[in-house]
Amino acid sequence: MKRIAVSNGKGGVGKTTTSANLGAALAREGFKVLLIDFDPQQSLSDFFMIDTTDNDSVSIAELVMTPQLDPNGAIINISKNLDIIPGSERLAALDGALLKLQDGTLRLKRVLSKVEANYDYCIIDTPPSLSVFVQTSLMAAQGIIIPLKPNDMDMKATEHFLETVDLVKEDNPELKVSGIVFTMTKNAKSQEAFAGMFKGHELENCVMKTKIRDTVKLGVSGSKGMDIFSFDPKGIGAQDYTNLAKEVISWK
Repeated sequence: MKRIAVSNGKGGVGKTTTSANLGAALAREGFKVLLIDFDPQQSLSDFFMIDTTDNDSVSIAELVMTPQLDPNGAIINISKNLDIIPGSERLAALDGALLKLQDGTLRLKRVLSKVEANYDYCIIDTPPSLSVFVQTSLMAAQGIIIPLKPNDMDMKATEHFLETVDLVKEDNPELKVSGIVFTMTKNAKSQEAFAGMFKGHELENCVMKTKIRDTVKLGVSGSKGMDIFSFDPKGIGAQDYTNLAKEVISWK
């Protein structure tokens, strides 16, 4: 199972939209995909309108804190080939607890090891921060996709995020930035200008060919609990995420 964290320290760059629709696109290509909502704001769970407020429900929060639980009992099917382990507000209370545990940042990786034989891809949606939840997600991942809006402020925030990535690499040497995907792009000129900002950068070859064009339908689909393929299968959002998935599939 290939484990990919969709992450950036900056909010509003399309992390959850990318996690949901990349997962859906990979599933449509015939791969078994597991989504993980590791954001205390439970954005990915909300995207698919999954309610985890019931105290009897098992979310990723319970799985990381109670190793004896079987993660299969928390998995919810979304559509053909696409499953999710939801997040919950209870995750927010675990910030300090994960830091105090000697193996806290390894807990998510151990949860995933119990189900990895059942999936081809695992997509981890992370919070817009440099918190312990991001560190734990990166410890569980092999690759990172960084969604990035083409503007100067997001570029600066990404540099800070990359510093965190370098620190995590010391304990997870298999971790690497697999792709940088520009989201909410409005025209080809701006895309190329900001892609050019990586020229000569160590991540120059990580800039993905696929750009996610700005379309209101991506936002509307999430508000209705639907991936873009269910909501607008012939639109540019579906086209772009299909192309993004094909790039991911092509990675060695």
